[in-house]
Amino acid sequence: MPGRPTRALDSLVASHALETGAVKDILVEGVLDHKVITRIKSQCSCSAPPNIVRVDQDLELPSNFLQQNGCANDNRGLVVAVVRHIKKKAGSASRILGIIDRDFDDFIEPRPIHPDGILRTDFANLEMYFNSREVIENICLFGFGVSPMTDAFYNSFLKVLLRIYCIRLAKKKNSVFVSLELDQYRGFLRIELSRLLFDENRFFPSWLSGKVQPQVLQEFPGKVDEVMASIKSVSDARYSIHGHDFTALLSWLCAEMGGAQIYRNQAAIPGLLASTGFRDDFIERHELFRSIGAFIRN
Repeated sequence: MPGRPTRALDSLVASHALETGAVKDILVEGVLDHKVITRIKSQCSCSAPPNIVRVDQDLELPSNFLQQNGCANDNRGLVVAVVRHIKKKAGSASRILGIIDRDFDDFIEPRPIHPDGILRTDFANLEMYFNSREVIENICLFGFGVSPMTDAFYNSFLKVLLRIYCIRLAKKKNSVFVSLELDQYRGFLRIELSRLLFDENRFFPSWLSGKVQPQVLQEFPGKVDEVMASIKSVSDARYSIHGHDFTALLSWLCAEMGGAQIYRNQAAIPGLLASTGFRDDFIERHELFRSIGAFIRN
């Protein structure tokens, strides 16, 4: 099956330079962003609808592009770098909009300064617009084919996700350059008495031994506790959950609960979120989508 058609960055720059004001593009990080913004676009009447561009698949970029633009080596960094590049090359009036996850911006110092043309999610990431008891229960019932969850289970689900977010934030704050993926922590998750549990005491040595100095391994759990204490005033969990972990745990839950085979693959979860959790009133309810709607219509 052929892949998605791609476009050279120079071609994108040229279209904005030569047709200033006539061309509109919205750059997004990945698959869920593309699905959601496409739905938002379908709700907005306009004579010249924008292109929705996935930077991870739709653009051909020079190999050293991120390094030249001083951005992080991830899709979020790509969105920022491409918007900055087009504004610089084609002019500040270019009708280009980049949508990025808020990520850890609220909890790190100095806080990042993003260029004009960048909008951040209201919550930590786009996945969090779908993080509600109702949506997760519908996913478990209609996507995974399992019984509705209890309040205790949903709260424990959020608690584990918050703790993993704090591990990621502590990793960032303390320059611990060790990857953290579902395969590394799935063996330390279990469901017991209708609650999701995460065995950190066993996880940390398994994850860090041989990859960091012994002192770092010894001190790191305390660093995570410090981070946890520093963000405890954040009452809405959607500001402190990583989207990658959210979809990872949903795919893990599907497997643990004996759900549909297709959703045991984390890559299938964004499509399930978009189809199950999207609400037609997103534009009215959330500042990000109001701003995107205004960009599309004008």
